Amino acid sequence: MSHESARSVRLTGVFGNLVVGDDSCLCRLIEISETAIIVQPSPMPKHSNGEVQVQFVLPGSRSLLCSWGEIVQRTVDLKVTVRRTHEPPRIREAIDAFLQQAQQPA
Repeated sequence: MSHESARSVRLTGVFGNLVVGDDSCLCRLIEISETAIIVQPSPMPKHSNGEVQVQFVLPGSRSLLCSWGEIVQRTVDLKVTVRRTHEPPRIREAIDAFLQQAQQPA
């Protein structure tokens, strides 16, 4: 992630949905941090501006999480950075706990 102080975790084998308005697509979650989620949608929704929602299940969990935000970056390799702008407290707590656990030495 671009912000050095933000905890982030690279993800493998984590898929979810990117929802933009009434349009949604499958996406692969690449990285999650305290401030953003990087996804690779397939295909990119037709309307990819404005508020978006990322729906996913973190590794080791069974709970569906929904994070709302805005697309702040698109790359040529079709990766999309979504700045997390709001989510219910239980979602934020679940993501924070996952990040904290992933940062601890094995």
